Amino acid sequence: SAAWLTTDWVRCQVLGEGSYGKVYLYQQTSTGVHLAIKLCRKGALRKKRFGLRATALDGLLRGVEIHKKLSHPNVLPLLQVIDDPEADILYMMLEVMTGG
Repeated sequence: SAAWLTTDWVRCQVLGEGSYGKVYLYQQTSTGVHLAIKLCRKGALRKKRFGLRATALDGLLRGVEIHKKLSHPNVLPLLQVIDDPEADILYMMLEVMTGG
């Protein structure tokens, strides 16, 4: 479950919303560090088609694999991806971009 998220992190605000999920600003209570965390509901993504055979979840997971390999000053790094099968949610943790 997402006990790690509820015990040491506080949700501050919604940063954005896309077709695959919502992005929230979280602050770690023990350190004060801020992260952008995208929550993607896997069940809903399994129902959406992405091309002829794949689902939107397949497309998202392929995008995650590509994002992990990217290293560019204009692309925010994907710090961690946590798959929570109990909640059926994929958590994507990114640095927070300010001033943009």
